Amino acid sequence: MLDNLKRKLYLRRLNQLEHDLQRSRKVHNLHTAKYVGIVAQTASEQVFSDIMAFKNSLTEQGIRTAGCILYPNKQIPNSFLMRKDVEIVGNDTLNWLSIPSKGAGQTFVNESFDLLIDLSVDEVLPVRWLSSLSRAQCKVGLLPYANNPFDLIVNSNLNKPMALLIKDITDILLTLNNTTK
Repeated sequence: MLDNLKRKLYLRRLNQLEHDLQRSRKVHNLHTAKYVGIVAQTASEQVFSDIMAFKNSLTEQGIRTAGCILYPNKQIPNSFLMRKDVEIVGNDTLNWLSIPSKGAGQTFVNESFDLLIDLSVDEVLPVRWLSSLSRAQCKVGLLPYANNPFDLIVNSNLNKPMALLIKDITDILLTLNNTTK
């Protein structure tokens, strides 16, 4: 019952902030996006590695990237913390409603991304917070939950390894509104 109350309070606060959010919407793909944000939650070294490989491949294509990864356990491993090109948000920076504190993720949320890619395979409240309040022109995600913030939902088997989910998203974002042939 307490979890249900927390969720309702969380969603009420998120809806208030989303209502005030000013964002211009525009469809972007991987040919038109100049700045891409990647957000996800993982405790897996392999999933983290797949996400970072995706981020690096976008950078190699000349696309500026930023990443924000939520680590759900208490102690963030050094292998995550050693990466300076991605923001790691730990549970210790979340309040009792699972809302990131003022500093955690705030820089990421305030960025003006052309494209935001949410790689979450489960609805995770702090990641939902970051995706919902992002000012990205186009938001892409994998989950079709109620009141999701996405402009495009990629329909894929969520039981696939992260590398294959990323490939599905990449394939769609390369063909979406592709005018370069």
